[in-house]
Amino acid sequence: MSLTEELRAERVGNLDISAFTQVSHTTTVRETVARMRDKRHDVCLIVDEDSKLVGIFTGREFIRKDAIQSELLDAPISEIMIKELTPIRADMVAADAFALLDKKRFQNLPVIDENDQVLGNMSHHSVMNFLADQYPEIIVNHPPRPDRFPRKAEGG
Repeated sequence: MSLTEELRAERVGNLDISAFTQVSHTTTVRETVARMRDKRHDVCLIVDEDSKLVGIFTGREFIRKDAIQSELLDAPISEIMIKELTPIRADMVAADAFALLDKKRFQNLPVIDENDQVLGNMSHHSVMNFLADQYPEIIVNHPPRPDRFPRKAEGG
């Protein structure tokens, strides 16, 4: 089966979409960043009182907004979150979601269920992890530069 066929046969919900932090829209920027750092995630999905997705915040946005040196640290995350979202459903074909990532030049696609509840975050890493799981021998055993050969025999 080809790579395209593998991704066409897989649904987004079956990929690893767990690399995200979730906070309420009233959480401060400072606390949001602290939670992201603790969990070692570079993306945060923001929800409202009904646990519905209302925004996304990434480490890139934090740097872009220059929130480190401003009064924004104690503001609610809703003031600087990205509100224009393109969420996808967990039952979407993985190949279509991956194509959307590339077409729109997104780093992250929030994954929601039919009730708009947050399920996860799809990124290029989700696809790479899927491929590593599907083809472990090729990925783990393949040299980083297969076209290069040693000039002399090395031995220990």
